[in-house]
Amino acid sequence: MQSFEYTHELAWNLLRDYLRDQGTQDIYGSRDATRIAFSVGLIEDGDSWMDMIKDRNQTSHTYNKVTAKAIAENITTRFGKKSTKEL
Repeated sequence: MQSFEYTHELAWNLLRDYLRDQGTQDIYGSRDATRIAFSVGLIEDGDSWMDMIKDRNQTSHTYNKVTAKAIAENITTRFGKKSTKEL
């Protein structure tokens, strides 16, 4: 889980920094960075990235084994390959 949290943090910060370098200044968080990155074609599947944000936020606040298992499943089946491919 921690690897996912760190990787997601690095990914959205990279998107934010790149977009700012390209002239976009109104980026206040990971959702803004994701929406804008999708709109300019930096990422292909904006819905999966938004789901990543949701899961990332849940990992910080959940101690429920069922929720943790569902997030782990998303990480291995949905997010891992997609993030690596796009970044």
